[in-house]
Amino acid sequence: MRVWDNGIDHKELKVIPFSIAKSKMLCCAFSSCRAATGHNDGDITVSDLESGVNLYHYQHRGSRITAIAISRDGNLALAALSDRGVYLYRLPSAN
Repeated sequence: MRVWDNGIDHKELKVIPFSIAKSKMLCCAFSSCRAATGHNDGDITVSDLESGVNLYHYQHRGSRITAIAISRDGNLALAALSDRGVYLYRLPSAN
């Protein structure tokens, strides 16, 4: 994932590698400090936008992640799966 400055310069600030993700990203969501991605193989990755570190990794084998959302403060993530399951993740405080 590439993080860009939306200001006047429009320069690339950093690249966050998804070394854990082994399949195609299907969806993503952003808070002010974190990004959550959902993948074709059922993986969910939550990354810190400031440091670029992958913080959390969740697996749902046998399902695809079809939608993902993250709260504004980055403390909750919600994922919808192709098997019609919906999961709410309480993440440690981002502050």
